[in-house]
Amino acid sequence: MSHQDSYQKQLELSAWIDGQFKIEFPTEDRRNLIAMSCFDLAIEHHAGMCLLYDAKLYGPMFALLRVLFDGVVRGMWLYYCATEDELDLYEKDVLNKTFNQLVEETEAKIDLKSGPLSALKKSSYKIMNSFTHTGYQHLVRRNANGTIGGMNYPDEEINRLLICSGSLLLIASSQLAEMSQNDGVIQQVLNKVRQHLSN
Repeated sequence: MSHQDSYQKQLELSAWIDGQFKIEFPTEDRRNLIAMSCFDLAIEHHAGMCLLYDAKLYGPMFALLRVLFDGVVRGMWLYYCATEDELDLYEKDVLNKTFNQLVEETEAKIDLKSGPLSALKKSSYKIMNSFTHTGYQHLVRRNANGTIGGMNYPDEEINRLLICSGSLLLIASSQLAEMSQNDGVIQQVLNKVRQHLSN
């Protein structure tokens, strides 16, 4: 599949997801509110990546993947694992946990040891950091054959980025759907996840 085809799928998925969440959410509980906001922001980052792809702004598109991943992991950790004291620290931006700890604690809590979050972190987090923080791995993709710019990003890597961002979108969406307590939305999103996995 070409990255143009992947982009079209991601654009359609993004629009569909956006349409599902035009509902009211329960906001009485701060844990739920903070976690839902993480998932909502992750969904918006995916939409932003689609816009950047369309504008051929591949540099910032690649930089956003780690931010999208962060939103998914932090939302899950806050929802499933954080103590009340840790929520207090998080609200003050002084929580002292590594990203690796967030991943490990989340997967342990939901019984997904060595699951998809840790697999993605192990295989790609280092390069995601390079992309986000203007590291060499990002810079080297911008130059080839005497030219510098976004046109030099390999097609295969653009394609993989789009597919990965779509998987993270579905995780964030399924978490947000569950938290909505809206049976219709939950079922629709789970059906979409199943459909996506079967393709």
